[in-house]
Amino acid sequence: MLKNKIVTHAKNTSSVSVEGKAITRIVTEEELNKLQKLDSNVKPDCVKFYDRIVVGRETFSSRVYDKTFKRRNSYVEIKCGNRKLYGRIDVFCKCGDSVFCIVSVLKVDHSKFYFHRRTMTRISHIIPVRSSVEIVVCKPRDIVQKLIQVGDFLCFPPNPIERNL
Repeated sequence: MLKNKIVTHAKNTSSVSVEGKAITRIVTEEELNKLQKLDSNVKPDCVKFYDRIVVGRETFSSRVYDKTFKRRNSYVEIKCGNRKLYGRIDVFCKCGDSVFCIVSVLKVDHSKFYFHRRTMTRISHIIPVRSSVEIVVCKPRDIVQKLIQVGDFLCFPPNPIERNL
């Protein structure tokens, strides 16, 4: 007897593809060092850059691609080792079969918090952030979720069921 199989499209799937044409860009020394820490086979002449990737069913875009649209898909929460970071995807790069994300880290601004005025309750799904000079390089599987940017705050998506924000 055959059973119906349910296929789920999880973020941790190996189904990662780049979208669009490669961008003309030179890899910086800092980016190359961080790429080589993740994959020692990365050489500067084999790195190609892209604006968008598709992971499972979700499309992620870079900072440059977002400039042409009202909708921004470049703000993300990522997991780097034991650290949970928030940032904005600068660009995606591919070397051989490996795809990487180069992310500008946004630091949590602990001097500001968002409170509900009547109850004086801290709203934990609205995160105050400020820019920094730190960049990280990660694999697409390290992306936890997309975030929504509102001014100097990042917010978790209000509807976790519909993933293409």
